[in-house]
Amino acid sequence: MRALRVLVAAVAAVALLTNAGPAIAQDEPATRDFESTGIFYLQENLDLQSVPVNQYADSQLRVRFTQPGIYDLDYNVRGAISGRTPFDALIVVRLWNETTSSVVGGSERMVVHVIDRDPADLPVGANDTIPISERITVDGVPTTIVLQAMRFVRQPSGNTTAAWIFSNPHGRTSVRVLKVHP
Repeated sequence: MRALRVLVAAVAAVALLTNAGPAIAQDEPATRDFESTGIFYLQENLDLQSVPVNQYADSQLRVRFTQPGIYDLDYNVRGAISGRTPFDALIVVRLWNETTSSVVGGSERMVVHVIDRDPADLPVGANDTIPISERITVDGVPTTIVLQAMRFVRQPSGNTTAAWIFSNPHGRTSVRVLKVHP
């Protein structure tokens, strides 16, 4: 029964990843300028398989603030990961301030984590959507914040066969920006 559940979960994750296709077609720039408020969606899926393990990569979800002030950032981040047992891997995201070359404090989140120690070489996978809500103060303008992601593989463990941050009709990766002061 356990093997059947694992197989069904892996097939579902692979189907979601296979059908991820291109992200939403929108006529929005890769970097969105904000003066007060708005919502922006990830336009280009981030394939974490093409990035070395345990290394952050920039997504195309970038926000450039052109006015000083205090802003609320509310992200929904969708990710999926798959591999073969034995397997222990996860996807981690964070907000990166490109202007100051620093992490937005407290913004690190685990998107999805799969652990299966079964030595039977079975497919496993999962996907999830998580929130990130942070308040930032923008003094120097322009200031650019970018969503970064990393696939982390614990050793000894099998490697991932697919790892993505993505947007499609089954779920979106997005950011809502609201200027709260002044």
